[in-house]
Amino acid sequence: MSALSIRIPNSLHDELRDIAEKEGVSINQLALSALAEKVAVLRNSDRYNPNLVRERAGKGYRADYVKALDGVPDVPAEDRNKI
Repeated sequence: MSALSIRIPNSLHDELRDIAEKEGVSINQLALSALAEKVAVLRNSDRYNPNLVRERAGKGYRADYVKALDGVPDVPAEDRNKI
């Protein structure tokens, strides 16, 4: 296991300590859990895994895609959304 030393604002440390106490875990356990959750989200996001979009698209059905698009109202884009 590796050690990681980070500097955090006192206010965040206070919140971590309060939450850890309420959860009955150490600050290290709470921080590790939060970090692991964030890494899992990023690992499975399109932003960090561009092949994920291609993989998901390959599992879809064009007929379902077209059906979903047919349900979208045909309205002009708002000015702020025009290119």
